[in-house]
Amino acid sequence: RVRKGTKTWAGKNNLLMDPMVGAHFGANFRAEPSGLVHDPHTVEEISGSVGDLFADVVDAKAGASNAELNDDGAAQTLGDADIRRLKQKGVHGAALVKEIAANSSTFAGKTAFAQEKYLRKKAKKHLHYLTLVRPTPLTMCDFYMNKSADKILSLRRDTLAILLSLSNAGPGERVLVVDGVMGLVAAGVLNALGGN
Repeated sequence: RVRKGTKTWAGKNNLLMDPMVGAHFGANFRAEPSGLVHDPHTVEEISGSVGDLFADVVDAKAGASNAELNDDGAAQTLGDADIRRLKQKGVHGAALVKEIAANSSTFAGKTAFAQEKYLRKKAKKHLHYLTLVRPTPLTMCDFYMNKSADKILSLRRDTLAILLSLSNAGPGERVLVVDGVMGLVAAGVLNALGGN
C-alpha cells in the first residue's frame, strides 16, 4: 500500500514511497541511493534498455567459445566488501555492473550471448525498478503467489478467474462467499458485483 511516510524495500535499500503518492498506475520508479526517482520509460523500454545500457561493454572476440572457460570461484576479483566500498563511494546501478564485469577474468572470453546474459543477471541484482500496479484480485493473486503462496493456498490466477467466472456473480446479485485465501475470492466477487 502506497502512503506518505511509508517505506518499501528495493533490493537492499529501504526507500520512502512519497514520490509514488499521486502517481498514475503504470508509472515506473528507479531505486537510487537518494530515494525513488520517477522514470518516464515504459516497462518494455526499461527491459530493452538494460541491453542498451551495456552495449559498450559487450565485446566478444570472433570465434569466442565458453567451452574452455572454467570458473573456479576466483574469476571475480571484487568481493562483497569491495562492492560495498564502491557503493559507499557513490558507484551505483549501471556503473556498478560495468565495474563488476571489468573485474571478471572470464568475462572477456565469453561469447556475446553469454556476456549479455551475465550483464542482465548482474543488472537484476543491482538495478531496481518499481511499477505502480492497479490492485485487482488477479494482480494480488500474482503478488501472493510470488511472495508466499501458502497464504493463499497456492491459488493460481487462472483458477481464481475460473472460480469467479463459474460463480456467475454480477451486478444486482445476492452472493454468499466463504473465503479462506486472504479475501481474494471475496474481492473478486465484489469486483464482479460492480461495487454494490
